[in-house]
Amino acid sequence: MVASVGHSCEKSVDLLSQYMNYKVGGSCPDDWSLAQKLILRGCEPLPRRRCFAKSIPKVGLLPFPLSLWKPISDKIVTWSGLGCKNFACLNSKKIGKDCVGCFDLVNGTEKYRFVKAKSKNDFLVDDVLALGSGGIRIGLDIGGGSGTFAARMAEKNVTVVTPTLNVDAPFNEFIAAR
Repeated sequence: MVASVGHSCEKSVDLLSQYMNYKVGGSCPDDWSLAQKLILRGCEPLPRRRCFAKSIPKVGLLPFPLSLWKPISDKIVTWSGLGCKNFACLNSKKIGKDCVGCFDLVNGTEKYRFVKAKSKNDFLVDDVLALGSGGIRIGLDIGGGSGTFAARMAEKNVTVVTPTLNVDAPFNEFIAAR
């Protein structure tokens, strides 16, 4: 019988052996892009490692709710494995079909997402909340991009969990900072 968890790791033995090649008890290697490749191939959860991740000082984080719509500091992100090394660079690129300028919280399109409809098929935050007759307090936003839906719902006192992958951009760190 094949195990359901970790079975896909067997198909990426070469990448997995690179990922698990580190000094036990030392600093973890800077292999963010390698971990993302494994996850994208279905090797999740990643095997636990016995090394220490590099800590990054969280400079410039703002308290909630100010953090929802203020620019995020470039210094809180690990930029290794990415072509861009700051949010200005990311905002000048198209990252996926829905992420054009999605890291620009002040002047970008995120400012009006889920508040103003772009087409008749758009769900707005108030439409989603009306579905639950005012009883929605927690939600799940799969593939939540830069976390704008979760930020809008937080303004309405709803907690939204947003799982993402750092594909071509530091989505996880950006959402966490918001």
